[in-house]
Amino acid sequence: MRLAKDFEIPETRAVLMWIRSRLPEEYQHLVQIKDEPFLLEEQAEYAPSRKKDYAKFTNREEMKEAVLKDVKIPKELKNFLKSDEVWLIYKPTGTEINLLRDRFGDLGPGNVDAWREAFRVIRMFKSSAK
Repeated sequence: MRLAKDFEIPETRAVLMWIRSRLPEEYQHLVQIKDEPFLLEEQAEYAPSRKKDYAKFTNREEMKEAVLKDVKIPKELKNFLKSDEVWLIYKPTGTEINLLRDRFGDLGPGNVDAWREAFRVIRMFKSSAK
């Protein structure tokens, strides 16, 4: 409750947020909080069920736009994927973006060159599995 007060979150909302977070994921939708949606970027970052599945995207431009707006995509990975050249030359797939975010994202912020190399590693493993 002290944190809620510090962040100026009403007590009722704080209690409902706490209750929802303790429920199994399949039941969390049952707890509705007035004035939804209420997710700070920092909270969204730690909500595993809210990660986008880029493998479901069929339109490349829409996928690129969604990636660049996604708070769960590490900053330097976004910088790598921001380049039109990357999309024209490498043509990243949604599955590859999911793998970059989920497998390499926890290792650290990296830099654009590190993300390019991580992308190449994914491609090498993918091509050797065929």
